[in-house]
Amino acid sequence: MPKLSIRNLQKSYGAKVAVSNVDLDVAEGELVVLLGPSGCGKTTTLRCVAGLEDISGGTISIGEETVSAPGQSLPPERRKIGMVFQSYAIWPHMTVAENVAFGPKLMKLPRQDIETRISGALELVGLGSFSGRHVSQLSGGQQQRVALARAMALEPRILLFDEPLSNLDAKLRERMRFELRQIQQRLNITSLYVTHDQQEAMVIADRIILMNGGTIEQIGTPMDLYHRPKTRFAAEFVGLANIYDGESDGTTARVGSHEFTAADPQPRGKVEVVFRPEEVIVSAERPDGPNVLTCKVRECHFLGNATDLILTADGLDVRAQLSPARDFRIGETLWASVPAASVRYLPVGERAAAAA
Repeated sequence: MPKLSIRNLQKSYGAKVAVSNVDLDVAEGELVVLLGPSGCGKTTTLRCVAGLEDISGGTISIGEETVSAPGQSLPPERRKIGMVFQSYAIWPHMTVAENVAFGPKLMKLPRQDIETRISGALELVGLGSFSGRHVSQLSGGQQQRVALARAMALEPRILLFDEPLSNLDAKLRERMRFELRQIQQRLNITSLYVTHDQQEAMVIADRIILMNGGTIEQIGTPMDLYHRPKTRFAAEFVGLANIYDGESDGTTARVGSHEFTAADPQPRGKVEVVFRPEEVIVSAERPDGPNVLTCKVRECHFLGNATDLILTADGLDVRAQLSPARDFRIGETLWASVPAASVRYLPVGERAAAAA
């Protein structure tokens, strides 16, 4: 039985539908990320799981217990969840230990149990020697660890994260991704995590739930979503992509005066031809194989670890990213090719069903 089960979740605010037909399971010890742009329904879904929003339809279950249904909602404090907020939501007038103890004290646990939970949670997040400090004396990353320790001290069945790293600077955010993931794996705690940052999602997720317009666009591992997007939205939101309107016979798709061949059988009819910029091979001489274009360099940008090129081939713009970085002249003639295994066709107008 999944640790968290959501069935046909609906949430409306008057006439506005925020979440519709969301179905997902989160297994014991799994970290699942709700990913998508602002307004896609990911935070609303998380708040429904937390019990901070009543649902309009469907059910939410934690283990064998139904915690949300229309007209029925178990209060957040009885759901045995821990939640880490974007704003940390810690009290600056309290010490680190007092912040972590807040939840266990509300549970009216014995003093010794509270002390044990405080020390265990702070050691887990690397703040064992900070218990007497006021949180106003801590850095942003340390405050985020306090928020995590406070959630852990509750010994929750499920841990919920609402964009917990978005207030940190870029370098600290990158480091905290790995630290959060390591802690979650060490505890083997079931977790649901909300972010709009695709790179963050790729680093920490066992599976990603990509949301768009209040519904699930696609479900899969980070590698699935990146290499096998099922819709144009998925291809564009997760990473960079070259996308062209074409007409397919199942193996070859015509895009203007060009043809793109795929390795595996593909949809027929009107399609969108997709491949990633880093899958484009650029050379000074014509290569062998399919999907070869004669191009001129229109733009060349140095990214440090890579070169970002915009190439033009008989009216078709192709984006390529080459690593290690190389230098090219604007107007230089080059050959660009794409391996058939890297080319994918997406049926036009077809919205992918979520795949477990």
